[in-house]
Amino acid sequence: ILTGDKITSSPAVADGTVYISSHDGNLYAIK
Repeated sequence: ILTGDKITSSPAVADGTVYISSHDGNLYAIK
């Protein structure tokens, strides 16, 4: 996944979706 900046945390998984936060201020969800 490409983000606007560095990934800031370990991924979290819930209900089959992976969540990743980034220094660009966004939370990304990958299903």
